[in-house]
Amino acid sequence: MINSKIESLQLLRFIAAILVVSVHLDFEFGHIGVDIFFVLSGFIISYVTSKKTKAFFINRLIRIIPIYWFITILFAFTLLILPDVFELSEFNFIYLLKSLFFIPFNNLETGHYPLVIYGWTLNYEIFFYFIFSLAILLNKKYVIQSFFIIFLLIYFCNLYLNNFISKVYSNPIIFEFAFGVIIFIFYKNYKKIDFFKFRVFIIYFILIIFVIYLYKEFNKFRLVAYGIPSVIILLIFLSINKFNFPKKIVLLGDSSYCLYLIHPYIFQFSRKFFSSFYISAEILNIILLFNVILCVIISIYLHKYFELPIQNYLKKYFK
Repeated sequence: MINSKIESLQLLRFIAAILVVSVHLDFEFGHIGVDIFFVLSGFIISYVTSKKTKAFFINRLIRIIPIYWFITILFAFTLLILPDVFELSEFNFIYLLKSLFFIPFNNLETGHYPLVIYGWTLNYEIFFYFIFSLAILLNKKYVIQSFFIIFLLIYFCNLYLNNFISKVYSNPIIFEFAFGVIIFIFYKNYKKIDFFKFRVFIIYFILIIFVIYLYKEFNKFRLVAYGIPSVIILLIFLSINKFNFPKKIVLLGDSSYCLYLIHPYIFQFSRKFFSSFYISAEILNIILLFNVILCVIISIYLHKYFELPIQNYLKKYFK
């Protein structure tokens, strides 16, 4: 969990999740939510390990696995008994195993998609955690320096290997994690920047204009169109960290992972159900908005009464 001194990042986590959800409302720029998550992960892991490195990898697995495995197994079971409910998906035991153990595969020749569609991002997350764990083992005093050495070595090795997994892990999107690590280095040395100083406000205003320009001019190059704007967005949210955010904002941030994983299926069920009715565009927009609210409510309950209790139990068990 993010330290309370950076509660603005909880708000950013929720916004990133909502941006991903907004893709189902035909908001194309919403794809940047994934890139924000990647850059944010790079920052948070650097921040966390600067304070404590013990049991790092186990703690990250406890954070990622329970709810992901639950949704993956539930989805696989649904595919088995109701194969026509979901589009472009079918039950496959090998796919299930690879999804559960974060092994990239070409799902029905459509690309890098585990059974739970946004699980592809978790494969990158686990890959990043693994490299950071190696860096901790290599040198606890110089974790970040070790990380960059291992990260670049693995990246260039993957460029020369010719298989599906190496192609996945040589995708330039993985550099967004490195961007987050670099931001942490910046934050560690310049954390006292005041957003409300006029010159800082002007700089951020220019950067926001730059974000819009990058998105419009370099839309085909994700690292530029989404990665660099994600860096700028994270810097802005770090600079407003002096605010005292309500506990509800923190809760929304904590439940954003559940929201991120479950929302595609709520939208798919809704579309399947209402497709047999003649519905006007206005009513459909209201239904889609209701879907967003429903996704948020379900994710909060899943986090409070399923994800959090399991995490607490596993932390005590492994302690």
